Amino acid sequence: MSEKSTTAGGLGFASVLQIVFIVLKLCNVIHWSWWWVLSPTWIQILIFILIVLILLIVSGIKEATRKSYTNKKHTRH
Repeated sequence: MSEKSTTAGGLGFASVLQIVFIVLKLCNVIHWSWWWVLSPTWIQILIFILIVLILLIVSGIKEATRKSYTNKKHTRH
């Protein structure tokens, strides 16, 4: 028997939308600013940064809670 390896790939919704916006802009169908044409990319970047910030904040809160608990545990005899 042969084993087949399959991987899921392809473009996501934001990537397809980005390509559509660029093609429409270059064909002069839409007369948007390039900021709006590239907005799917900016939105993905902003969402990624937001997720990273949330994870850092949660990690910091957990670390502070752990240190606080450890300090209280060692000060009580």
